[in-house]
Amino acid sequence: MPPIKAASGNEVPACVTPTRLTAFLKSRHGDIDSRLETIAAHYEQHGRTLGIRWDYAFFQMIVETNWLRFHQASGRPGLVSPDQNNFAGIGATGRGHSGEAFSDVSTGVLAHLQHISMYAGEAVDNPVAVRTRLVQGWGEIPGWAHKLRRPVTYTDLTRKWSPHDRDYSDDIAAVADQFFGNFCEVRFAENEPAPSRLSADPAPTGSTRTSLFRKLMF
Repeated sequence: MPPIKAASGNEVPACVTPTRLTAFLKSRHGDIDSRLETIAAHYEQHGRTLGIRWDYAFFQMIVETNWLRFHQASGRPGLVSPDQNNFAGIGATGRGHSGEAFSDVSTGVLAHLQHISMYAGEAVDNPVAVRTRLVQGWGEIPGWAHKLRRPVTYTDLTRKWSPHDRDYSDDIAAVADQFFGNFCEVRFAENEPAPSRLSADPAPTGSTRTSLFRKLMF
């Protein structure tokens, strides 16, 4: 997956718009809560401000919340409830810890993107999530990012957070594959393969996250 930080040659494709992302989301969750219909616009707004590939953060949100259903494939509720406005399971580590709650959709999206930005090796000023302040205070992330000797990618991010969940990165990439294959055509260089079109969601792995993010199964 691409580097977290947007840069020349790593921009969010022009065909990625809040309208198309919302249509993509509704293609799997048609009865989405009306207050969440603007969530893609918040990802774009805060993502542009922070200078990150906010499109892949949106795809991660889909994996984390099961298309904003906030329940597992079995119908059981996830650790995080919709009213928490927590779209990445921040602080939801299980054993009674259901994660942080944010005042509104925009703040919840900002919390998600700030945490991602921190894992890109950058200091986040005044993070809204307690978990972000805590992890940033440990001071370990900049050193880890520097040792990579290249930009931190979303694949690096998932491996850092869930080293024992090999399918997490693949799940996010598969959601991106579906979007770019059906809602956002992107031309690729001759030596770069275009993503294949998927007709179904990634198969659930049955795994459970105990790190920062808690996975909800498709």
